[in-house]
Amino acid sequence: MLMGTFPYVYFPEKEDEFVRHDGDVVTKLVKGISLIAFSDRLHKFIERKMARTIIVKHLGRKIGFNALLNKVTTLWSSRQSIQLMDLENGYYLVRFQDEGGFNKVLVGGPWV
Repeated sequence: MLMGTFPYVYFPEKEDEFVRHDGDVVTKLVKGISLIAFSDRLHKFIERKMARTIIVKHLGRKIGFNALLNKVTTLWSSRQSIQLMDLENGYYLVRFQDEGGFNKVLVGGPWV
């Protein structure tokens, strides 16, 4: 997986920290099928981490990761930092540091 951040603003470390406690992840077999259960605390952490994230599907000819990062940063004229993660097969996660930039792009684009 490729990851890149356009370096306007640094993401605070505390947002990325998660200390796992007993009971946060429970795995067991139920009728031969693996079951993984997460605590409410872990669910809230994941939800908080994904709150300003969109999934983007790149259509058309393939372009390089850095070219795509530069293109979306220019198109969306983001003043704040964005983080781009390659999920493979033309899918990307774009994570915004601020709610304003996230809403601007989600509602207004541009997308092409």
